[in-house]
Amino acid sequence: MYRRVLLLVCTTLTGSLAVGHGALGATAAPAALGGALNRVWFDGEPDTYVYDGQILFSQPAVQGAGPGFVRLSISEDGHWFDIWFAAATGQNLVPGVYENARRFAEITSPQLDVFGDGRGCNGVTGRFIVDDITWAPDQTLLTFAARFEHHCEGGDGALFGAVSYKSTAESRTRRFSPQALNFGSLNVNAVSGPQTETITNDGPSPLAISSLSIDGADAGQFTVGASACPAVLASGESCAVTLQFAPTGAPGSRAARLVVHDDLAPDGGSGRRIALSGSVPSPSPPTTTTLPGSPTSSIPDDPIPEDPPVEPSNLGSLGEFTPLTPTRILDTRDGTGGFNGAVGTGQILAVQITGTGGVPTLGVTSVVMNVTATEPTANGYLTVWPTGTPQPTISNLNTEPGVTRPNLVTVATGVGGRVNLFNSAGSSHVIFDVVGYYADVNGTPGSRFHPVDPFRLFDTRDGTGKVARMPLTTRGVVAVNVSKRSELPSSAITAIVMNVTVTEPTAAGYLVVYPGDVGVPTASNLNFVRGQTVPNLVTVRVPSSGVIDFFNSFGDTHVLADVVGYYDTEFFAEEGRFVAVYPTRLLDTRLTPPALGPDALGILTVAGRGGVPVEGAEAAVLNVTVTAPTSTGYLSLFSDDLCDIPDASNLNFQSGQTVPNLAIVALSFDFDCASRAGAIDIYNSAGSTHVVVDVFGYFTDYFVAP
Repeated sequence: MYRRVLLLVCTTLTGSLAVGHGALGATAAPAALGGALNRVWFDGEPDTYVYDGQILFSQPAVQGAGPGFVRLSISEDGHWFDIWFAAATGQNLVPGVYENARRFAEITSPQLDVFGDGRGCNGVTGRFIVDDITWAPDQTLLTFAARFEHHCEGGDGALFGAVSYKSTAESRTRRFSPQALNFGSLNVNAVSGPQTETITNDGPSPLAISSLSIDGADAGQFTVGASACPAVLASGESCAVTLQFAPTGAPGSRAARLVVHDDLAPDGGSGRRIALSGSVPSPSPPTTTTLPGSPTSSIPDDPIPEDPPVEPSNLGSLGEFTPLTPTRILDTRDGTGGFNGAVGTGQILAVQITGTGGVPTLGVTSVVMNVTATEPTANGYLTVWPTGTPQPTISNLNTEPGVTRPNLVTVATGVGGRVNLFNSAGSSHVIFDVVGYYADVNGTPGSRFHPVDPFRLFDTRDGTGKVARMPLTTRGVVAVNVSKRSELPSSAITAIVMNVTVTEPTAAGYLVVYPGDVGVPTASNLNFVRGQTVPNLVTVRVPSSGVIDFFNSFGDTHVLADVVGYYDTEFFAEEGRFVAVYPTRLLDTRLTPPALGPDALGILTVAGRGGVPVEGAEAAVLNVTVTAPTSTGYLSLFSDDLCDIPDASNLNFQSGQTVPNLAIVALSFDFDCASRAGAIDIYNSAGSTHVVVDVFGYFTDYFVAP
């Protein structure tokens, strides 16, 4: 790109005020003539050709003026500049806004040019605002004040400025600190700590900040948080805005810009931009640990036969799933389900499951339901297990005073089609929302489960999945068509299993995930408070349209969903039947340390333990809990035969939290990148955390019957 290079001999005048190229230092009071100001201020964005940085001059001189133009010159402290303002040919220069300004060679437009210090532009685009212009009877310029935005050679970088020649019009300057924000390198799904951008009014007149926004290629990965701007700043006042970086996608650099519109960069122009940057590191092999209870050698696994024998089955509908529209079958706040009042310390309720909420009276082995603890008074936990069996040493939900917390539960039904509910400490109201059930041999024919490598279905933060790149608003709905995804079959799907996460909510509320062929049900999948990131596993019926709706009750919140599997009616031998097991703890690093460290991968053998067979299990249903984490982070769970950590998460947590979530995870075959058969990997992104894993059942593979 060619630019003019100017060579002039300049005389340095005494009494000038200027600071070094690229920075605005302490400024002296500008010269005043009976209340009028003489000053010229430049603010060049980084890499702007004519001037890069901020500088203030106090002695502009009139180089030429007439009814249609004003030319000012500056020669101070080793700098020289000329600034031209002109109306279109044949028009007078009067107060007002002049859009689409060009360099003076283009006579059909308003004209703007800034050159000096040996630099100038062959082509100029921009705009300017004349705030004041007056003339003596002999057409001598008496006063002039203007603001401008100048782009050299059609480039993106802008030089902003404000001039005042003997004018009493408002005169403004301002300072950004810092000039750029770098958030460093973060793993996908991590969220940076906040960084602050401060805007200070250095001028004598008030400065109005009208808007803040983010643009650029990776705008969706940077967010504006708490802000005292927009505001009107008096002279010497500042306002601050906090920003965060939450990267998604492949490794590499990220770039965006904070865009500020104010009196010196008014609406309608490009705005003053502050560079935002960050990066996602290339994956490095995480620290790998064999978790306690896992054999160090591989579990023998028969190779998958090319044509597995399909024997006549007498298993009928055993383990086949029927999805339901979410229905509330227990709410101790209002007596739904026959229990009215909070569940007390050590109290056990036997809750009827069969014959309620669409679950048949007969032919049922297990139920899938969203269990929510609300208004708890103490730190504790809830346990759900089949009535008529001993209480297991496991937990489904961990409670915290005043915090509403949901978790998906898959549990076998016991005596009389009931399940037991136990509360360990304090009192808590409890809600059951049933979403489906598994049949016995003679039960209702249903569908079977297929695990998939976890993938992101959609993310409102960056528009993944062709959704709007914006949060869900109050009572807002995002509709996602799962039948359009290449990772899933286009037909025969009856239900989908996703890990759904809300993040950056602006208010307390709840999220409902439901089939697109019904209205919003009286149920909830996730409950959250302002600023909280909350995950939960969701199983939802898929209607014939393929559309799943996500409803937000209140405030604004971003939502993302990672698919882990689906149900369909295309059966292959015995694959995909659910078999419930007696709830059993497979791992507790508090009892068998160490905790899982940062960027660490733990390998946990599941097959052959807790009722899961050595052979014949394709996936396991696990309740996973993190406790005592030392920093903000996430866990990802996936089959040990995957070669790469997936771009998906199962649990998100902050320092000190205890967070549970149900997970359905495929078990490894002894090939590809597997260290053994029948195992899963647990990846921890940051800090160290204890991990607890309880097993509730498994899904059969296609060549071994349960």
